[in-house]
Amino acid sequence: GQVAGALYLDSLFTEKAFAEREAALLTILTDQAAVALENARLHQSMVVDRVTGVFVPAYVDGILERELDRCKRYGRLLSILRVDLDRFQVINDFHGSEAGNEILREVCGILRKGIRLVDLLGRGAEDEFDVMLPETERAEALRLANRLRTEIATWPFQAGGRDVNVTVSVGVLTCPTDAGTLTELRERLNEA
Repeated sequence: GQVAGALYLDSLFTEKAFAEREAALLTILTDQAAVALENARLHQSMVVDRVTGVFVPAYVDGILERELDRCKRYGRLLSILRVDLDRFQVINDFHGSEAGNEILREVCGILRKGIRLVDLLGRGAEDEFDVMLPETERAEALRLANRLRTEIATWPFQAGGRDVNVTVSVGVLTCPTDAGTLTELRERLNEA
């Protein structure tokens, strides 16, 4: 197959570092390590969007369901931002899909820098991103939404050597007040 890495082992004590039996065991070990690396790569490709590097919607939905359950069970708060790029199709049509993908990556970079380590950023639809904010009240989520919206609006985006004006609309929901189930949450986010 394909080379996944290299492992160098040596012995300071003998000329022939390993006996035949030890070499066979090391071969088994390296084969198992290669399988583990491939499994990790496959797992990552299933949970991370290849264009933006953020979590895919199905993975985000699983986390959201668990967080909604935690909200109900322990009376915790969970705020969610729905970040929707305005006129993204126009950007794609005018500048091309690769330029659009680059803008998506830059927007994700801005979003990542603006949130805490405990928050989760994931892809929604083509031009939407969801930011999950555990233990965050609505007022704090609104402040963050406005800060991110302003940061994106003032960012110097470029496509093909030309300046591109990128703006976003940001909806804010706080659970369990605004939604108690994933279905309700998705419906409300689409309205937000």
